[in-house]
Amino acid sequence: MPDDTTVVEEAPRPKIAGMVRAEWRELGRLGRTALVALVLLAVVLVGLAMSIPPLVTHYLLEAERDSLVRAVQDLTAAGLIPQEADLVDLEALVQDIDTRLPGREIVRVKIWTPDGTVVYSDAGVLIGNTYPLSEAAIAAFRGEAQFSIPDLSHPENVAERGLGDLVEFYVPVDDLTGDHILVYEVYERPGHLLHTVNDIRRYVLVSVTVGVGLLGVLLAILFFQNGVRTMRRQRETERALGDLIRIQDEERTRIVGALHDEIGQPLYRILFGIEDCRARVEPGSPVDAELAGVGALARQVDSRLRSELRLLNAGLGTDLDLATCLRELATVTEGEAGLRVGLETTGDLSLPPVNRAALLRAAQEGIINVRKHACAREVMIKATRSGDTIELEIVDDGVGIDGQRGVGIVTTTERLESIGGGLRVRRRRSGGTVFRAWVPAVGRGTDS
Repeated sequence: MPDDTTVVEEAPRPKIAGMVRAEWRELGRLGRTALVALVLLAVVLVGLAMSIPPLVTHYLLEAERDSLVRAVQDLTAAGLIPQEADLVDLEALVQDIDTRLPGREIVRVKIWTPDGTVVYSDAGVLIGNTYPLSEAAIAAFRGEAQFSIPDLSHPENVAERGLGDLVEFYVPVDDLTGDHILVYEVYERPGHLLHTVNDIRRYVLVSVTVGVGLLGVLLAILFFQNGVRTMRRQRETERALGDLIRIQDEERTRIVGALHDEIGQPLYRILFGIEDCRARVEPGSPVDAELAGVGALARQVDSRLRSELRLLNAGLGTDLDLATCLRELATVTEGEAGLRVGLETTGDLSLPPVNRAALLRAAQEGIINVRKHACAREVMIKATRSGDTIELEIVDDGVGIDGQRGVGIVTTTERLESIGGGLRVRRRRSGGTVFRAWVPAVGRGTDS
């Protein structure tokens, strides 16, 4: 028998994927479009909820920076900033800017010269000290007002380490000719900004939550209605498949009887007639040889007829349990195809008639493919119960599937998926093919 360990190399059975595909088909084009649109809208809403607060924070900080720039520009336009840097009254400059910016929670001020010297600060220990200019300060000396979160590990920020969360603004101070003679640095607590951002975040989250909630309700209604329709269709499919099975079984019985009575029995009379004629002629004569050939041909027809009758007698599994049907299928296959066929059954394999017939038909399809295409010597049939699912596996040691899905495989897959099952056929890494089919152990609206 094929080595069971090679089967472990295969990927897990895609039961969920099969269910999803069946559900996706049941949605229809309009339902699929609506579902995709709703999911995309939910993604957009969540993206907005995540992106709006940072954007608002950035724009509010830009507004704070711009208000500082306007205050300095107003002072420059009013002639309150002298042409020479060493003539600027730094304390008066700070007071004038503070007057123009009421309500700001400014906790520290520094005024820098281009060489990195702090010429003024309300932290007196910094005045006169020279530090390496930060990138923001350098950009400010180029005339670009900046804002950033201060790095409190730098030595020039040692006095701000106990002041909590801060935002620093760098504003160039120009003389009347437009030269950047100083940089005005302000450390500000962003409490009022955070309060505004938190309010916006709260409003956005409430709006997004309501929107996503409504989308969730719509999706739930959509899936519920689709589930109801799907279950109704599956019940109708099961009833139709059950009727088809009964009709096929009746037709099978009629065909078996017709073949046996109308062809088999006359064929026996022909054989008896041939033997009677041979007894009346000289043995070894040309007539005897001709009758012997006709008799051999009749026996071949009889053998083929018996083979087909045995296959038809296997039926569709409506009367016998699954294990018995599979055992008979294995016996017929071994006798007719010259294959070594093994069978393993594990657990309770009881099934509703429709599900049992569908799984047995899948087994017949798998065995027919092995006989026709696999060029195999051995085949293993396994049937097991896994939770609420009955699984069938047919493994051969042949040439392996070529990737093409024939009409039989497609039809069998659709039949199994219509009752909540599925089918997957794949090549084994060690050679041969793995044919896996599964059906629910209990039918919808039926008891096993």
